Amino acid sequence: MISITSVPGKIMEQILLEAMLRHIEKRVVIQDSQHGFIKGKSCLTNPVTIYDGVDYFSGQGKVDRCHLPGLL
Repeated sequence: MISITSVPGKIMEQILLEAMLRHIEKRVVIQDSQHGFIKGKSCLTNPVTIYDGVDYFSGQGKVDRCHLPGLL
């Protein structure tokens, strides 16, 4: 396998990545509602979350109708 990036460069990249992720988690830079590019969440989990919210509020009578283009 041929690698363009040097081993010290890869190590430095991993150190910086871990430091940035710790900072983001500690300071709550990214909201919990963020989907995509977050471990354990994806762009596919977002429509499910939206649908669950609409279903919850419609069950309480707080939503009469809702149009979700492209989701349902």
